[in-house]
Amino acid sequence: MGLPVHPLWLIIVLAVMLITCLPLVLLVVLAAVVPSRRAGGPPGYGLRSPDGRWWWDGSQWQPAPAANGDP
Repeated sequence: MGLPVHPLWLIIVLAVMLITCLPLVLLVVLAAVVPSRRAGGPPGYGLRSPDGRWWWDGSQWQPAPAANGDP
């Protein structure tokens, strides 16, 4: 008893799946590997107030250091 479809059709279907899915897989891998560069506050601080002088630690507002490093 043979396969219900011709093996050539299986090869064609696999090739089409590879051609159509490969760019998506590469895009996902690239997005996971390349670090994101978002503009905003310094790393290590959560949500900032609109004026940038305070950051939210999850329970209360804390003073944020100045952008030039002065306290």
